[in-house]
Amino acid sequence: MWECPIMATLTNQTPHNASNSNGDGLAAKSRHLFCVSPDYCVNMPQYWLGEYSAGKFNLDKADGPHPLDLGDIMYAAQVLEDEQGRTVLWAWMQEKQQLRPAGTYNSACCLCVPRMLYLSPDGKHMLQEPLPELNCLREQQGAWHIGTAAGDSSSMSLLPGVPVDFGDSSSNGS
Repeated sequence: MWECPIMATLTNQTPHNASNSNGDGLAAKSRHLFCVSPDYCVNMPQYWLGEYSAGKFNLDKADGPHPLDLGDIMYAAQVLEDEQGRTVLWAWMQEKQQLRPAGTYNSACCLCVPRMLYLSPDGKHMLQEPLPELNCLREQQGAWHIGTAAGDSSSMSLLPGVPVDFGDSSSNGS
């Protein structure tokens, strides 16, 4: 059984290239997105890109299935078109029961960060990214870097200002 089916029209027009062409001289393209959450919430949502005409989506000729997300907790995706004409995806993010047993809390799960869906410039692939409006919610925090500390190849800084010594790199583990 396929649950939560969605159908949307995607274009290669984004806020990054909102003109008649996509910035590479290619014409604007559109394709239809068909997405389902198969059978049960432990199965990941899948999508196809294809054509919808005469009231039908031609699944046999569509490109897919592809995973909607690379994680294992997304389910029941839905889309909307916002006032800027963007296709925005929301989905339910499940909790892993082994991390927080059912009945222990008054709430469970949450919605994912809203994502903008659009086609690659050539119109062949679906791309997604968080809505740019979310950038204002970020705060400047300390940086986490992996790199050499003071040019010493046997030491790396994993925490700001805290070097981790990996020993003498010239010994090759012997």
